[in-house]
Amino acid sequence: MNACRYSENLVAFLDEELREQERADFQSHLSNCQSCGETIDQQRSLGAALASLPTVDPSPGFETRFWARIAREDQAAEQRREQGFWARAGWRGWLVGLTTAAVAAGAVMLALRSPGPELDPDFALVADAEQFELLADADIELLEVMEILEAWDGQEI
Repeated sequence: MNACRYSENLVAFLDEELREQERADFQSHLSNCQSCGETIDQQRSLGAALASLPTVDPSPGFETRFWARIAREDQAAEQRREQGFWARAGWRGWLVGLTTAAVAAGAVMLALRSPGPELDPDFALVADAEQFELLADADIELLEVMEILEAWDGQEI
C-alpha cells in the first residue's frame, strides 16, 4: 500500500490528466519518492501486459443478449419492490415469522400454566401486626393476592 500523500495523483499522472504545473510537481516528487516510483513502474508494467493481450471480439448478438438480460433484471427488481416485504422474504421470511410466533406463543402458554411459587400455609410472612408497618395503611386486595391474609393469625388489620 502506498502511504505517500501524492499517491492520489498516480493514476491521473499515468493517464496524463494532470495540469502542466501539477505534472511538473509530481515529476519532481517522483525523483525523491521511491514508493511512488515503484508504483508507477508496476502500473506501467500492468498496462503493457494488458495491452499485449489479444483482443476478444464478442459473439454475434452478445450486446443484444446483454441488454435484454439487464432489462429482465430491472423488471424483476421492480416486481420485487412492488410485491412487499413478505413476498421478497419468500419462504425463509415466512419460516422466521412462524418460528418467532410459535416461540412467543409457547412462552405465553408456559407462563400461564406455571402455578407460581407455592406458599406454605403454616408459614407466617409477618409475625404480628406491629412488625408489619405496611398493614397500618394496607391494601387489602393486594394482601389477598399475595395470600398474606390466609396466613394471618386471626388478627384484625
